[in-house]
Amino acid sequence: MNKLVETILIYIPISLLLVLAGIFLGGEVWAKGKIILGDILKFLGWAGSSVRKLSVKSEYEGTINSIIQDYNQNFETSMLPKCKIEWVTSENQKTILR
Repeated sequence: MNKLVETILIYIPISLLLVLAGIFLGGEVWAKGKIILGDILKFLGWAGSSVRKLSVKSEYEGTINSIIQDYNQNFETSMLPKCKIEWVTSENQKTILR
């Protein structure tokens, strides 16, 4: 029984992390994956502000990129680039807000 519990405690967190990593990497290619990742991270938002920021970033990037992909399907060459969200901080404020 002890061996079973040890095995469960090892494989469940590893498989959960692999699934989350797959959704994150899939979100880089598949815009709707970012939206799903944002929903999962919203549920895990109690873990800290960085998780909540990543949740908001993933949700907005996924939504905007999904709209851009739908728009670009009508053209041979892409009209709009992919969206990347950067948080404005005091260090990067001058370079982002030009």
